[in-house]
Amino acid sequence: MTIERIEKPVRERQYPELESIESSSLMNREFVIEDAVILAGSLGEFTVAKISVDGKTVSTAFGSKVVTDRIKANLGKFPRTAKLVQKKSKKGAIYFDLE
Repeated sequence: MTIERIEKPVRERQYPELESIESSSLMNREFVIEDAVILAGSLGEFTVAKISVDGKTVSTAFGSKVVTDRIKANLGKFPRTAKLVQKKSKKGAIYFDLE
């Protein structure tokens, strides 16, 4: 009897018809969130969003808890305009947020 090796989980790609971009390319840029899903990752929840930027519809992932919480609060209310920004907490920690 042959015992197979353990397999990695296969995650279905969200919005497979769209080009995927790095969320860091959205820093300080206006875009429209058309739709989003919250997924469970190995380090907690993250967001995969369908967005329009510069007249093009693409998908991107946001790992920031602050961004995910903000998107979660707006589920069912899309489309919404947003801008990805970097902020500093009162303790000096850098984090990402949407405005």
